[in-house]
Order: sequence, then structure tokens, then C-alpha cells
Amino acid sequence: APVAEPVSLEGRAVLAADDHEVNRRILGLLLEPYGVRLTLVENGAEAVEVAALCRFDAILMDMQMPVM
Repeated sequence: APVAEPVSLEGRAVLAADDHEVNRRILGLLLEPYGVRLTLVENGAEAVEVAALCRFDAILMDMQMPVM
């Protein structure tokens, strides 16, 4: 079977929203080595506000976001 070529994350803009600081730190540790431009916010309202101002390739959110 053909093997899919790897996709580069270099320069991709990702918005991540999580209300736990440790989770935000883990996301940074996992994604930044791949060259992701990571924006971290603490709650759903901040995520909506930032997403309205900037374009992101992906948005990662906790399933139960506070301040919505």
C-alpha cells in the first residue's frame, strides 16, 4: 500500500484553549518543536475573541470550556 508523505506543521497557526495551565504547557511542549505558531488562551470567550481577530489553521478546545 502507498505510504502517505508526512505533513509539515512548520508555520501553521494553532489556537489552543484550555482552562488548566498544565494542559496549556503540555500543548506548548508537544507542538512548538514542530514549528507551530501556537496561541494559548484560558477560556472559551477568549478563544472566540482571538479567533475573530486572526486566522488559524486549527483550533483545539477543551470539551467543557468555561466562560461561554
